[in-house]
Parts: sequence; C-alpha cells; structure tokens
Amino acid sequence: MNDAQSPEATEPTTIAEYLNAHALRVSPLDGAAAAELGFTVPVPAGWQPLDPAQFPGATQVIVEPNLVETQYLVQFTVTTLASQLEALAFDVAAINDGLTTSEA
Repeated sequence: MNDAQSPEATEPTTIAEYLNAHALRVSPLDGAAAAELGFTVPVPAGWQPLDPAQFPGATQVIVEPNLVETQYLVQFTVTTLASQLEALAFDVAAINDGLTTSEA
C-alpha cells in the first residue's frame, strides 16, 4: 500500500464508521435475493425457520424448537469477499466450532 494513500493512524474504526466514511451502504437481503446470489444456509433436521420480519434486518432465522427459551438472541456474522470464501473456510469453521458460552 502506498503511504501517501494510507489513512493516518487514529482511534480504531467501527465497521459502521468505515462504511460511512467510504460512502458504502448496507442493505439486508431477503432469503430469495440471497439465494439468487448463491448464498444459502442449510436448515438442520428438526430446526424450523421463523418469519424474518420478526427480526428486522435478518435474512434468515432458524430455531431448534425444543431448545427455545425467546430470552436472548445470539448472532455470529462473518463478512468476507466472495473471492476469499475458500481461503477462509477453515478459519471460519474453527471459529464457529470453538464458540463457547458460560453461564453467569
């Protein structure tokens, strides 16, 4: 990267601040539009889709009905370029498989 084009070191930037500074806009896609782009999420056996309208900005919401307790919503999002999917697949799986929680 050319130093002349590098931003000066400042406070860490949030994703929202970065997008705003670069005049980029985030638009959620509904499930059909995501599928048209080739993005699908498999629904495990026994899980059920919920109406995404109940979760503003959500593309797809699925639950295991026998384990619903409607108290917390945990979201894990990975954002990458399509050209990086294959290179990052192992890392994303490792992060996902390593997610843990502890009860307070």
